[in-house]
Amino acid sequence: MRLLVFIYKELLQFIRNKGLFIFVIYLFTADLYIAANGIDLTLKNAKFYVVDEDMSVISRQMVSEFTEPWFNFQGYLQEENKTESLLMRDMAVGIIVIPEDFSKSIKSGKTSEIAMFINGTESTSGYLFSGYATRIINNFVINYTRKTDSARDPPVINIRERFLYNPNADSKIFMTITELFSVI
Repeated sequence: MRLLVFIYKELLQFIRNKGLFIFVIYLFTADLYIAANGIDLTLKNAKFYVVDEDMSVISRQMVSEFTEPWFNFQGYLQEENKTESLLMRDMAVGIIVIPEDFSKSIKSGKTSEIAMFINGTESTSGYLFSGYATRIINNFVINYTRKTDSARDPPVINIRERFLYNPNADSKIFMTITELFSVI
């Protein structure tokens, strides 16, 4: 009986304290909604460009693997020196640079190296872009090799990633601000 009286008294005090009552209601409604819908850990419509120094059918086929809704292909760049200005103006999440000998390396089974320049200002998008792009490139090379020459192992593709404006890919500041907004 005493326990019921105690619970009743505490609930009464809780309801009378309007600030606490509103804060608790907020935490269990609006904050949960914002956390569920506001923070998305999937890549969506990531704008990217490609510098295709190879200009081969194979490199174009690989670029066509970057499909919507994850990627939003903006076009081909003729020169690699425009990459930094595009990333600096937040016009792309990433830029993929395909080397000149890419198709020859794939056909002969040699190792090839693809460069990715990633905008690190939003570290989550940068990591997601890097992971998705690496998976797509590796799957393309494996599938292409299996179609053309099933007897040999697929060549190794080394992907060089370079995060601009957040070289250590430190997400502490980004996540702190995000969490601050979700709590406020």
